[in-house]
Amino acid sequence: MERITVYCQKLFWEGFLKNFSKTLPLPTNEQIERSKSFMNLFQFLVNSNLVFDYKFIDFLEKTTSCNSPLQNGQLPQTREEIEAMHFQQIVNNYNAGLCGLDFQKDLLSDIAMDDKKLSSVYCLFKTPEECEDLSQKFGVLAIPTLDNYTDYNYLFKDNGKSMPKGEKNDWTFVKRLLKSPFNALVIEDNYIHDDIDNNLLPLLGQILPDKLGVDFHLSIFTNLSETVKVEDLYGKVEKYIQQSKPDLKFVLNIFNDNPRANPKQFHDRKLFTNYAVILSGAGFNPNNKKNQSENLTDINVLHPYFNQDNDWITDSHENYFKVFKSLFVNSSLFTGGNRYSKYYYKEPKTNRLLS
Repeated sequence: MERITVYCQKLFWEGFLKNFSKTLPLPTNEQIERSKSFMNLFQFLVNSNLVFDYKFIDFLEKTTSCNSPLQNGQLPQTREEIEAMHFQQIVNNYNAGLCGLDFQKDLLSDIAMDDKKLSSVYCLFKTPEECEDLSQKFGVLAIPTLDNYTDYNYLFKDNGKSMPKGEKNDWTFVKRLLKSPFNALVIEDNYIHDDIDNNLLPLLGQILPDKLGVDFHLSIFTNLSETVKVEDLYGKVEKYIQQSKPDLKFVLNIFNDNPRANPKQFHDRKLFTNYAVILSGAGFNPNNKKNQSENLTDINVLHPYFNQDNDWITDSHENYFKVFKSLFVNSSLFTGGNRYSKYYYKEPKTNRLLS
């Protein structure tokens, strides 16, 4: 199983552990949620590809400073022993192949030039305002030093909405559910081209950032019917984003599977960001011309790699991206010829989620 990379400053980690040791839950809903928020984040971190700004020798010292009671099977008594136990958990997971472990001096260097860093998580010894500035500039998830992480519990939950047939839908609820930032988007839906004026376009208007310090990457994987021209679909999406998000620099690609293939390669309808996946049973074209849903359907927002109890969504994420990357590599540029083959439109072909 793949893992997400987390760039974690040592002062964040030590502050996190110090506050973690204070979170034995009291019998109130608030305290239980606070304790769960630390446990969820800790479990995610120690099962990720961790990159610290420790010197290796300093990190090693942290894991061995209180070994005696731990090695003797005794419970840790002091805060230092508890923190050493958590450091040791990382080493144990690394030795078992459950996490990655690396060290870099400057965790934020070259972030704008590195697609991998633009899809990583940042745990920083910074204020919430500083982390929010970083998120808005680059579309990355930056988590500050806090004594309560309940605002990040959404990363570990199934967030969703049931949409009754006939309900008015302006797609604002997706923006409300999709709390994690992003700088790239992959859409997979064979029918995404249907009635895009009431569906795809206003959906993009709600969820795309207004601007970023890097190019936004948008790729659509679909199976266009023989009556739909890829040039027309591309032109409508491009024009809408240019008009609704004038400050957003973006790269758009459309990847088309063979429309005569049977069975089709894709069936489900999903949106993938750097951190989240949005699932829709009826797809992302449920609205009629009155902006009312024509079907009873559910929309779910999940975060692969974060919730260790939902391995299936991570497995699903990896399965889909194997197919996306294969089409990305093997599709030929459409130049106006055969519309019944795998192709993409148009240059440059790029998406940091597929690199």
